[in-house]
Amino acid sequence: MGNGVLPRQTHTNIQFFSFALIAIGMPSTKVLMSFGLVFAIANWVLEGGFSEKWNTIRSNRLLQLLIVFYLLLIIGLTWSWDAVQGLKDIKSRLPMLFLPLIMATGKTPMDVKQVHRLLQLFLATLFVTSLFNVLYFHFNVDTLSAGDIRGLSRFASHIRYGLLIALGFGICVWFQLQNKKIIPVYFLLAAWLAFYTIYSQVLSGTLALISVAFTIVFYLLYKWKKMLAFASLGLLVIMAGCILSYLLNPTHEKIDCNKLPKYTANGQLYNHNCTIFSEINGKAILAYYSEVELFLEWRKVSDMDFMGLDKKGELLRMTAARYMTAMGLTKDAEGIKQLTPKDIKNIEDGYSYPNERTDMIVPRIYGLKYQILNNQFPNGHSLLQRLEHWKAATFIIQHEWATGVGTGGNQQAFDWAYDQLNSPLNPENRLRSHNMYLAYAVSYGVLGILLFLVILGVAFHYAWKNKDLLSLIFLMVICGSFLIEDTLETQLGVTMFGFFMGLLMYANRISFRK
Repeated sequence: MGNGVLPRQTHTNIQFFSFALIAIGMPSTKVLMSFGLVFAIANWVLEGGFSEKWNTIRSNRLLQLLIVFYLLLIIGLTWSWDAVQGLKDIKSRLPMLFLPLIMATGKTPMDVKQVHRLLQLFLATLFVTSLFNVLYFHFNVDTLSAGDIRGLSRFASHIRYGLLIALGFGICVWFQLQNKKIIPVYFLLAAWLAFYTIYSQVLSGTLALISVAFTIVFYLLYKWKKMLAFASLGLLVIMAGCILSYLLNPTHEKIDCNKLPKYTANGQLYNHNCTIFSEINGKAILAYYSEVELFLEWRKVSDMDFMGLDKKGELLRMTAARYMTAMGLTKDAEGIKQLTPKDIKNIEDGYSYPNERTDMIVPRIYGLKYQILNNQFPNGHSLLQRLEHWKAATFIIQHEWATGVGTGGNQQAFDWAYDQLNSPLNPENRLRSHNMYLAYAVSYGVLGILLFLVILGVAFHYAWKNKDLLSLIFLMVICGSFLIEDTLETQLGVTMFGFFMGLLMYANRISFRK
């Protein structure tokens, strides 16, 4: 078996075919990712040469750390709060170990052209699927939750797909930088992927794209003039601080409901409530609010039940109040009469202000501002729910800081924490941490999170040391996603991590030496 069951070239072809299935599958379908992983592992076993592979492992620090981390997952079953789920988690994490292992130790390492072809297959699939997404959304917008832009992603979670788009943008720029002249296909594809990110309104994808762009700029400036690179870093920090200040310190009008008129122009009683505010103009959403008049007048302009839900699944009467507040209208019969048919359609579709349909990424920023202004209602709001998830994760870590709750025990631990904290979250929203750093601290305590951070730190060190821009781009995207998502708890996320971490090891196969 030392020389392989099949001819060497056959093993080489199978290995490339396996990786090609994964490269195509990440932007398109889990089936290809699964088949690619199975073929790659089987080929790696059948090609033999385990003594050589062992020697490679012994000389590759990053690979050693990944193996130790995977062993921690297995050992973590012994103190798991849910060993059955733990076994499923160990199986689902296979790409995280085997893809880097195969790329780092395979007897038939890929040549540069093969790596380029894999990346080109990934980009081609990303282009086809993103184009399909836009066309499908455009022609079916009325049937996709009233045009909720999150329905744009047809092949994967909009969050994970947004990360792939950002990676694709970085790969295009990387290919372009490898050449001395402009290559139109990469230039145009990068522009398309940047447009798609903004058009899709996925905030995490937009942040990932910004991090990719900054990584490239910082890398190029550092090679030219280090001072300029660090100046750009300082400027980015200042800009981020200003944006956070804008979001975290929203202002709203100071209003006393007792001093407002009690009756509408038609003599109906106002149901004033001055505790919920508009993210657009800071005005109280339920001030000058007459539910009776709104209900009666709405029936004249729409067939949708005013007391029911809009097409995004939100309370239609609340959507109408937010929309009319953004327009500066009173929420009564007179206000309804000033709405155009387009306004009525927007409200039915679940839009909270007139330009939300066309403002691209701006509505997501307004959405965050709305959540912060009205933080007493976490359910249904991604940011506020995450804060509750992080609060529960911190509570678990405080009680299980030494060893954590073991592999697979996260959900049971979170269920316990939410009960202990009397969380305001509804049962369906009581999810896990949505943060990989917290997730591993919950599962494995101090040792687990330290080991995970060391792995990422060593990867960054060698990528920077070897001037591997492509790996730096990947690490910035994936590490950023860990802050707000359970990236490695999904098949696409863990496959993306394993595949590109494997390419990092391939690119530096000789450099990862003691």
